[in-house]
Amino acid sequence: VERTLRHGFPDLIVEPIGLPADLGRALERGGFDLVITDYHLHWTSGLSVLLAVKERDPDIPVVMFTGTGSEEIAVEVMRAGLDDYILKSPEHEVRLTASVKASLARAAGRRRLREAEGRAESLFEESHAPMLVIDPQTGIVVAANPAACRFYGWPREKMAGMGAWELSADSREEVLGRLRAALDEGERYFQAPHRLANGQVCEVEIYTGTMQVRGRSLLYGIIHDITDRKLAEEALRRERDFNRALVHSSPAFFVAVGLDGKT
Repeated sequence: VERTLRHGFPDLIVEPIGLPADLGRALERGGFDLVITDYHLHWTSGLSVLLAVKERDPDIPVVMFTGTGSEEIAVEVMRAGLDDYILKSPEHEVRLTASVKASLARAAGRRRLREAEGRAESLFEESHAPMLVIDPQTGIVVAANPAACRFYGWPREKMAGMGAWELSADSREEVLGRLRAALDEGERYFQAPHRLANGQVCEVEIYTGTMQVRGRSLLYGIIHDITDRKLAEEALRRERDFNRALVHSSPAFFVAVGLDGKT
């Protein structure tokens, strides 16, 4: 294995493990990038090695290079999280380097994904804007950030599991229709009346987008309270209507006079 891998990894550092104590020390110390194991070992099994490594760090790839080949064994270890399963034979040996490279690339991708999810979770938790994650098929709130809980006045454990229509002054059918439209269009912006825990109704604008979580298509919504803006717009509209009505109903007439005295 080492001789084969050095062709693709000239700076390869290999630490042979042959005793349970060696494995325990290596796992405790960490710092390794990949594990290659057989299925049958004199002192343990490849499945036990796989489970011990994945318990330590699920992102560390484990490749099984073994002469014990059967479909049942392959299914067992792949279900346990094995990254690849290669039979010991001359024609399969050439796959080893490619398998290791692919396994390392997948592990790096998993780490990047986890880091991105961590940044997204941090943004969700720390955002000053109320944010909700909703299942568009059922209309159930999957998650609400602290800002949303403060805005709506519901505790977090209550909001997760509420129907989105419970936060709206519109009907359930209208709310579910908006959610399905947002899912179909990918991104959507709309305004709607929302109801707070104290019964107050406020106007909000909602920016939605889609996200994939464990194979499910979910919607996230960023909510802005525009009640004051809507009230100001309504007051301005009423003032304009009043002035327009005053001009049309007044018996007086107006003449524009230029500075030279001409009409």
